[in-house]
Amino acid sequence: MNGWVWFRLVAIGLVITAGCFVPLGPRAAPPLDWNVLGIILVFCPIAMVIVFGIQRVNPRSAKVWHRPSWATNPFNFRDPVQFFHLGAILSIAQGFIIVVRIALTSFPFYVEALVPFAMGLGVLVGVKVVVAVFSSKFEPNT
Repeated sequence: MNGWVWFRLVAIGLVITAGCFVPLGPRAAPPLDWNVLGIILVFCPIAMVIVFGIQRVNPRSAKVWHRPSWATNPFNFRDPVQFFHLGAILSIAQGFIIVVRIALTSFPFYVEALVPFAMGLGVLVGVKVVVAVFSSKFEPNT
């Protein structure tokens, strides 16, 4: 395993550890409902296609982007897909640990607990859509 794989694993571990100490309970006023999760899931991929459409023609962007990989530097902003892929994985990890904490305690379930999971899943779907829509900008499959 290279250093970036280790970095991502450590980052996931840190997010999971931090998620164990986040106070449970809804923070939004008024409380979020299920419709908000649907909006997040739909909005993330659409927004990513728009943002990456702009980045596709940005002269500072790399000529060829690399497909999402755990072994690639997520902080090379000339290749932005890596950063969003890492963010999606970290958000999913945070959402997962919060749901596990709620399941293991007597704390009542609240929809807002699923927001990080919905964001992460929406961004991960967005990454897949971006790779498909802008496939000519990505390195060929090997």
